[in-house]
Amino acid sequence: MKNQRAVWTETAMVVGALAWSAASLAQGEHSELDGVWNVTGSSSPDIALNAAGDALREAYDFLTDDPHMQCMPTSVTRTMITPSPLMEIRQHDDHVEFNHEFMDVKRRIPIDPQLTATDAPIADPQYPHLGRSVARYEGENLVIDSAGIHAGVFSTFQWVGYPQSDLMMTTERYIPNGDRMEARITHFDPVYYETPFTIIITYARTHHPLLEWGCVPEKACADPRLCGVDAVDP
Repeated sequence: MKNQRAVWTETAMVVGALAWSAASLAQGEHSELDGVWNVTGSSSPDIALNAAGDALREAYDFLTDDPHMQCMPTSVTRTMITPSPLMEIRQHDDHVEFNHEFMDVKRRIPIDPQLTATDAPIADPQYPHLGRSVARYEGENLVIDSAGIHAGVFSTFQWVGYPQSDLMMTTERYIPNGDRMEARITHFDPVYYETPFTIIITYARTHHPLLEWGCVPEKACADPRLCGVDAVDP
Protein backbone atom coordinates (compact mmCIF):
# COMPACT_ATOMS: atom_id res chain seq x y z
CA MET A 1 0.00 0.00 0.00
CA LYS A 2 1.29 3.41 -0.87
CA ASN A 3 2.08 5.66 2.05
CA GLN A 4 0.47 9.09 2.32
CA ARG A 5 3.61 10.93 1.16
CA ALA A 6 3.69 8.92 -2.09
CA VAL A 7 0.00 9.63 -2.73
CA TRP A 8 0.55 13.37 -2.20
CA THR A 9 3.57 13.29 -4.49
CA GLU A 10 1.69 11.54 -7.27
CA THR A 11 -1.28 13.87 -6.84
CA ALA A 12 0.97 16.92 -7.04
CA MET A 13 2.59 15.54 -10.19
CA VAL A 14 -0.79 14.95 -11.84
CA VAL A 15 -2.08 18.41 -10.89
CA GLY A 16 1.15 19.97 -12.13
CA ALA A 17 0.93 18.09 -15.41
CA LEU A 18 -2.69 19.16 -15.91
CA ALA A 19 -1.81 22.78 -15.16
CA TRP A 20 1.10 22.63 -17.59
CA SER A 21 -1.14 21.10 -20.26
CA ALA A 22 -3.78 23.79 -19.76
CA ALA A 23 -1.17 26.53 -19.94
CA SER A 24 0.35 24.97 -23.05
CA LEU A 25 -3.08 24.70 -24.66
CA ALA A 26 -3.86 28.33 -23.89
CA GLN A 27 -0.49 29.40 -25.26
CA GLY A 28 -1.04 27.28 -28.36
CA GLU A 29 -4.43 28.85 -29.01
CA HIS A 30 -2.89 32.32 -29.17
CA SER A 31 0.62 31.58 -30.40
CA GLU A 32 -0.17 32.36 -34.06
CA LEU A 33 -0.20 36.06 -33.21
CA ASP A 34 3.35 36.05 -31.85
CA GLY A 35 6.07 37.26 -34.19
CA VAL A 36 6.98 40.07 -36.56
CA TRP A 37 4.44 41.31 -39.10
CA ASN A 38 4.60 43.37 -42.28
CA VAL A 39 1.66 45.39 -43.65
CA THR A 40 0.25 44.09 -46.95
CA GLY A 41 -2.70 46.48 -47.29
CA SER A 42 -5.36 48.57 -45.58
CA SER A 43 -8.89 49.64 -46.39
CA SER A 44 -11.94 51.32 -44.92
CA PRO A 45 -15.49 52.14 -45.97
CA ASP A 46 -16.34 55.80 -46.39
CA ILE A 47 -15.50 57.72 -43.22
CA ALA A 48 -18.28 60.19 -42.47
CA LEU A 49 -16.98 63.39 -40.90
CA ASN A 50 -19.51 65.79 -39.43
CA ALA A 51 -19.34 69.54 -40.12
CA ALA A 52 -16.84 70.21 -37.33
CA GLY A 53 -14.57 67.37 -38.42
CA ASP A 54 -14.72 68.36 -42.07
CA ALA A 55 -13.76 71.95 -41.21
CA LEU A 56 -10.65 70.73 -39.37
CA ARG A 57 -9.72 68.43 -42.23
CA GLU A 58 -10.01 71.29 -44.72
CA ALA A 59 -7.83 73.52 -42.53
CA TYR A 60 -5.10 70.89 -42.09
CA ASP A 61 -1.62 71.98 -43.24
CA PHE A 62 1.04 69.28 -43.09
CA LEU A 63 3.84 71.83 -42.72
CA THR A 64 2.48 73.04 -39.40
CA ASP A 65 0.01 70.37 -38.25
CA ASP A 66 1.79 67.05 -38.88
CA PRO A 67 3.02 65.66 -35.52
CA HIS A 68 5.61 63.55 -37.35
CA MET A 69 7.55 66.77 -37.95
CA GLN A 70 8.22 66.65 -34.21
CA CYS A 71 8.83 62.88 -34.19
CA MET A 72 5.45 62.24 -32.57
CA PRO A 73 3.17 59.44 -33.87
CA THR A 74 -0.32 60.75 -34.56
CA SER A 75 -2.27 57.65 -33.50
CA VAL A 76 -1.95 53.90 -33.13
CA THR A 77 -3.85 53.42 -36.39
CA ARG A 78 -1.53 55.76 -38.27
CA THR A 79 1.43 53.88 -36.80
CA MET A 80 0.03 50.59 -38.04
CA ILE A 81 -0.94 51.58 -41.60
CA THR A 82 2.51 52.94 -42.44
CA PRO A 83 3.49 50.77 -45.44
CA SER A 84 6.99 49.46 -44.67
CA PRO A 85 7.84 49.56 -40.92
CA LEU A 86 7.35 46.24 -39.14
CA MET A 87 5.33 45.39 -36.03
CA GLU A 88 6.09 42.74 -33.42
CA ILE A 89 3.55 41.05 -31.13
CA ARG A 90 4.71 39.26 -27.98
CA GLN A 91 2.09 37.64 -25.74
CA HIS A 92 2.57 36.95 -22.04
CA ASP A 93 0.34 35.57 -19.31
CA ASP A 94 -0.73 38.96 -17.98
CA HIS A 95 0.12 41.41 -20.77
CA VAL A 96 0.85 41.74 -24.46
CA GLU A 97 3.60 43.77 -26.11
CA PHE A 98 3.29 45.63 -29.40
CA ASN A 99 6.64 46.83 -30.66
CA HIS A 100 6.28 49.11 -33.67
CA GLU A 101 9.25 49.98 -35.84
CA PHE A 102 7.59 53.28 -36.83
CA MET A 103 8.61 56.02 -34.38
CA ASP A 104 9.84 53.28 -32.01
CA VAL A 105 6.37 52.99 -30.45
CA LYS A 106 6.38 50.29 -27.76
CA ARG A 107 3.03 49.45 -26.21
CA ARG A 108 2.65 47.24 -23.13
CA ILE A 109 -0.99 46.36 -22.60
CA PRO A 110 -2.32 44.48 -19.54
CA ILE A 111 -4.63 41.50 -19.84
CA ASP A 112 -6.85 42.14 -16.83
CA PRO A 113 -10.64 41.58 -16.66
CA GLN A 114 -10.81 44.00 -13.71
CA LEU A 115 -9.66 46.94 -15.86
CA THR A 116 -11.48 49.10 -18.37
CA ALA A 117 -9.82 51.26 -21.00
CA THR A 118 -10.48 54.41 -18.98
CA ASP A 119 -8.61 53.19 -15.88
CA ALA A 120 -5.92 51.12 -17.64
CA PRO A 121 -2.31 52.33 -17.62
CA ILE A 122 -0.80 54.41 -20.41
CA ALA A 123 0.21 51.94 -23.12
CA ASP A 124 3.46 53.71 -24.07
CA PRO A 125 4.83 56.17 -21.47
CA GLN A 126 7.02 57.73 -24.16
CA TYR A 127 3.86 58.70 -26.06
CA PRO A 128 1.07 59.19 -23.49
CA HIS A 129 -1.14 60.89 -26.09
CA LEU A 130 -1.73 57.46 -27.66
CA GLY A 131 -3.94 56.62 -24.69
CA ARG A 132 -4.67 53.87 -22.19
CA SER A 133 -5.31 50.28 -23.25
CA VAL A 134 -6.47 46.94 -21.89
CA ALA A 135 -6.49 43.58 -23.69
CA ARG A 136 -8.60 40.44 -23.64
CA TYR A 137 -9.11 37.32 -25.74
CA GLU A 138 -12.25 36.32 -27.58
CA GLY A 139 -11.48 32.81 -28.75
CA GLU A 140 -8.28 33.03 -30.79
CA ASN A 141 -8.73 36.75 -31.41
CA LEU A 142 -6.89 39.38 -29.39
CA VAL A 143 -9.03 42.43 -28.60
CA ILE A 144 -7.68 45.75 -27.29
CA ASP A 145 -9.81 48.64 -26.04
CA SER A 146 -8.24 52.11 -25.81
CA ALA A 147 -9.37 55.43 -24.35
CA GLY A 148 -7.73 58.58 -22.98
CA ILE A 149 -6.50 59.46 -26.48
CA HIS A 150 -5.46 63.08 -26.86
CA ALA A 151 -7.15 65.41 -29.34
CA GLY A 152 -5.22 66.09 -32.52
CA VAL A 153 -4.73 64.51 -35.93
CA PHE A 154 -5.94 60.94 -36.41
CA SER A 155 -4.08 60.28 -39.67
CA THR A 156 -1.56 61.92 -41.98
CA PHE A 157 -1.59 59.06 -44.50
CA GLN A 158 -4.49 57.87 -46.68
CA TRP A 159 -6.98 59.80 -44.54
CA VAL A 160 -4.83 62.91 -44.50
CA GLY A 161 -5.70 65.52 -41.90
CA TYR A 162 -8.62 63.63 -40.38
CA PRO A 163 -8.98 64.81 -36.77
CA GLN A 164 -9.67 63.10 -33.47
CA SER A 165 -11.08 64.49 -30.25
CA ASP A 166 -10.21 63.53 -26.69
CA LEU A 167 -13.38 61.41 -26.72
CA MET A 168 -11.95 59.10 -29.39
CA MET A 169 -12.04 55.45 -28.33
CA THR A 170 -10.85 52.46 -30.35
CA THR A 171 -11.24 48.70 -30.36
CA GLU A 172 -8.49 46.70 -32.07
CA ARG A 173 -9.24 43.12 -33.08
CA TYR A 174 -6.38 40.86 -34.24
CA ILE A 175 -7.47 37.78 -36.18
CA PRO A 176 -4.75 35.15 -36.81
CA ASN A 177 -4.62 32.92 -39.88
CA GLY A 178 -1.30 31.08 -39.94
CA ASP A 179 1.29 33.35 -41.52
CA ARG A 180 -1.39 35.95 -42.27
CA MET A 181 -3.18 38.24 -39.87
CA GLU A 182 -5.98 40.78 -40.10
CA ALA A 183 -6.39 43.74 -37.76
CA ARG A 184 -9.73 45.54 -37.53
CA ILE A 185 -9.62 48.88 -35.71
CA THR A 186 -13.00 50.41 -34.93
CA HIS A 187 -13.03 54.11 -34.04
CA PHE A 188 -15.67 55.88 -31.95
CA ASP A 189 -15.52 59.70 -31.93
CA PRO A 190 -18.89 61.50 -31.68
CA VAL A 191 -17.23 64.93 -31.75
CA TYR A 192 -15.97 64.77 -35.34
CA TYR A 193 -17.62 61.73 -36.97
CA GLU A 194 -21.19 60.87 -37.88
CA THR A 195 -20.79 57.15 -37.14
CA PRO A 196 -18.11 54.73 -35.92
CA PHE A 197 -15.78 53.46 -38.64
CA THR A 198 -13.50 50.46 -39.00
CA ILE A 199 -10.13 50.34 -40.74
CA ILE A 200 -8.92 46.89 -41.83
CA ILE A 201 -5.19 46.20 -42.06
CA THR A 202 -3.74 42.95 -43.43
CA TYR A 203 -0.34 41.53 -42.51
CA ALA A 204 2.08 38.79 -43.53
CA ARG A 205 4.55 37.20 -41.15
CA THR A 206 8.20 38.06 -41.73
CA HIS A 207 11.47 36.85 -40.22
CA HIS A 208 13.15 40.23 -40.53
CA PRO A 209 14.07 41.85 -37.20
CA LEU A 210 12.76 45.23 -36.15
CA LEU A 211 15.12 48.16 -36.64
CA GLU A 212 15.37 51.34 -34.62
CA TRP A 213 13.49 54.23 -36.22
CA GLY A 214 15.56 56.85 -34.45
CA CYS A 215 13.56 59.90 -35.47
CA VAL A 216 15.40 63.22 -35.02
CA PRO A 217 13.21 66.38 -35.12
CA GLU A 218 15.89 68.41 -36.89
CA LYS A 219 15.82 65.93 -39.76
CA ALA A 220 12.11 65.05 -39.65
CA CYS A 221 10.88 68.61 -40.10
CA ALA A 222 10.06 69.57 -43.70
CA ASP A 223 11.05 73.18 -43.00
CA PRO A 224 13.10 73.77 -39.82
CA ARG A 225 11.93 77.39 -39.67
CA LEU A 226 8.38 76.16 -39.08
CA CYS A 227 9.38 73.65 -36.41
CA GLY A 228 11.44 75.92 -34.20
CA VAL A 229 14.76 74.21 -34.86
CA ASP A 230 17.90 75.39 -36.60
CA ALA A 231 18.52 74.20 -40.13
CA VAL A 232 21.00 71.35 -40.46
CA ASP A 233 22.91 69.99 -43.39
CA PRO A 234 21.13 67.07 -45.09
